[in-house]
Amino acid sequence: MPDLDTTLTLPDAIERFLADPTTGTRHTARTYATGLKRLLAYLEATGRDPAQTPANLIDVQFALDWVSWLLDDQVVSERTLMTYLAAFSRFVRFLHTRALTDLNADEVLRLQSELRQVRRVHKPPVRHLRLPSEDDVVALVQAARSIQVTTNDARAELRRLRDIAMLELLRSSGMRVSELVALRRRDIERPSALPRTDVDKPTGSRAGRIRVMGKGRRERWAYADADAWAALNAYLLARAPLDGATGRALGGLPLFARHDRRAGTAVLPVTTRTVQYVIEHLADRAGLTEQMISPHSLRHYFATRVLRATGNLAVVQDLLDHQSPQTTRIYAEVDEREKEAAHQMAFGKETK
Repeated sequence: MPDLDTTLTLPDAIERFLADPTTGTRHTARTYATGLKRLLAYLEATGRDPAQTPANLIDVQFALDWVSWLLDDQVVSERTLMTYLAAFSRFVRFLHTRALTDLNADEVLRLQSELRQVRRVHKPPVRHLRLPSEDDVVALVQAARSIQVTTNDARAELRRLRDIAMLELLRSSGMRVSELVALRRRDIERPSALPRTDVDKPTGSRAGRIRVMGKGRRERWAYADADAWAALNAYLLARAPLDGATGRALGGLPLFARHDRRAGTAVLPVTTRTVQYVIEHLADRAGLTEQMISPHSLRHYFATRVLRATGNLAVVQDLLDHQSPQTTRIYAEVDEREKEAAHQMAFGKETK
């Protein structure tokens, strides 16, 4: 084992961890960074200078004291605590495997065991999903399609068509918003009933599909309904002059692009925050502010609708790209109306 670097500070160790290729995707690294910033904030709150604190300081007692501070002083929610602990646990393993701490294997195992116990004690309660009703989703789509723009505002018209297509795709495909913004034009295979461009691949059927890169770099096919394909087709046709002027291969262009003044004529991908804002704005237009509709709640809507139609939890699991069936199982428990109807069938009539 190489000699321990006793001069390495905790902020430097965190920086190494976040930059390491084994840490995960940029999204994962950003999530971990949020949790580890709270580690540095704890040092400051206890009168220590993070820049002068060695990475070797971390041990079991330090970790438990930090957790107590998060719960008692910062009053973080249990869900937030779980996120922070995941970042810290991964960071400790990094320090150990890179020989950046003098914790031996037994001490690392003890620390991880203590963190698991914290997770068991502070496990967040199971919440009922915020599920948009069919009427809510219809109202949301109508709000998007009812937006009027002036005839000479090309950017506004592209945004209108883009927002309709994004909404229709989220509604009928069940993909995550992070997956939506990562799509490129080459990822779509349009239904054979729709016109294709030189970038589209023939499908051999009418269905059409979309190649999605999910969590853990797992690739899968997602599907959309006819309304989503028609909306996507209308958007890409309207965007054709902009795409053609880039001089770039069409396949590499983002499927959904920015259409604001700062983007100019560049074809740049939208961000997850843009999609969230679009859905929030449309929900407000539709009078659905209280329903707290988000891109992720449309994923819940999709899952529940497929489950009701098929009764097949395994298919829903694959469509949502869930590794564990336990994650998907929650959708089988979301509809209280079905529970009430089942109880009424069993006990609603008088028995002799």
